[in-house]
Amino acid sequence: MAASSTTEIIVAIVGGVAVVGIVGVLGYASKAVSRRRGRGWVTIELRLSDAVAALPFRFSLLLVREGPDAAPLLNRGLTFTIAAHALRRLRVSYPLNSGLQFKCFADWTNRGVECPQLPEVVQLFEESGWCDITQDGLHHGRFWFILPEYATKDTSDANPYTNNWLPAGPKPS
Repeated sequence: MAASSTTEIIVAIVGGVAVVGIVGVLGYASKAVSRRRGRGWVTIELRLSDAVAALPFRFSLLLVREGPDAAPLLNRGLTFTIAAHALRRLRVSYPLNSGLQFKCFADWTNRGVECPQLPEVVQLFEESGWCDITQDGLHHGRFWFILPEYATKDTSDANPYTNNWLPAGPKPS
């Protein structure tokens, strides 16, 4: 009985090491594939004022398109995670050879409380350092904004918008 238990333990340990080794190799391989495909990562941070952090907003980022306006629209939303009381973070992959257009937005999540009006939201968001704050015409409780620490790009659409822009080239520091 003891030999069987010892054998099972040895097999479990060796199997665990093999699994860890395989996972490590696959992780390395995926980094190599990412580099070969020319993609980089950037962590985007939202620093909220205490007043904004106390309100029931969910913060997200819209991946508009990878590259200039001629590139196809992605329009894929990603949600920031809460890193601290007044800090939200999101890690985004983007092509180093063509850049990334994105825009941040906040959705009012408390259906039981009236959403603040645009002038109040503009004042609150400007306290957090954001600019070009607008309210979505289709979603009453959605507010769009630009992060001033990133470059901007005006679109060439029929109704032009201003997006944040990570230009092509080396990964930003």
